Amino acid sequence: MTNKSMAMIRLLFIFAFCCVQISLLQCKQQTKIVVPFNPSNNVVNKNVIDSIAKINQYSIGYPFNEPLLYTNSYDIRAIANEIVELRENFDINSDELKELAHTVQLQFRNKIKKSVYAIVNYHALKDEIKDPDLDILFSSFWISNQQKYIGDIGVLLEYSKVFIGKSRDAGLEFISNPNQYSSMRSEEETTKHWPAADVILSNPDQSVGLLVEAIQNRKLETHLRLRAVAFLNQLEPELLIDIANEVENEIAQEIICIQKNNISWKYITKSVCKMIERRKLKGKK
Repeated sequence: MTNKSMAMIRLLFIFAFCCVQISLLQCKQQTKIVVPFNPSNNVVNKNVIDSIAKINQYSIGYPFNEPLLYTNSYDIRAIANEIVELRENFDINSDELKELAHTVQLQFRNKIKKSVYAIVNYHALKDEIKDPDLDILFSSFWISNQQKYIGDIGVLLEYSKVFIGKSRDAGLEFISNPNQYSSMRSEEETTKHWPAADVILSNPDQSVGLLVEAIQNRKLETHLRLRAVAFLNQLEPELLIDIANEVENEIAQEIICIQKNNISWKYITKSVCKMIERRKLKGKK
């Protein structure tokens, strides 16, 4: 076979290959992908719409009334559903509902064992405290807030380190470009993701005096006393000067440290000041 014949055969193969590719491309462009109708999608949407309508009916508010958060965050949805159920069965201002919220909160006292951790998300807490009534506990914080009633400051201090929803909504992720996340939260909305802390911060008329008592209470766990210091530092910082002179020296030093470094209640552990000092020493080396 001559070189000329070989070249002709190669050209024919190349032409045939190109024709096949063009045909496949045309078929792909003309083919329509048909997505079968799934009625369950409409059912889910309707359920969400109905649930949000009830949440708005009872003025439950953010973050429970935001459809995307309600849909995508199991914890927000579960707590919202518990609040709705309570509101359907009790008047919001009833003493019976107040007593129920207080009783539930006392049942969960001293259940968080990992006190070394400053921050816990709701899912991690649920893994630690395997109690089906945990949703009711967090719905009771909403009740306490609505009734402006604090029954036990210790319970609120214990669970104030727990946030619900996504960490970015709870103010734990720094976003340099606002366009990266269109729903950046206000400070008030951010606090709503910390239900127990929100009760303390939203009701200073009650909480300030109880925080002072908590700091002075030597029987209370150290990390809870320090968290009370951080809350008071945000609400009434001038009170801490006199308190530091009244408590034992160890706590007094921690009060000075928390004030000096303006440590948020979110990041309090019993060794937070030692960690800060170690970092300062490393920085000097």
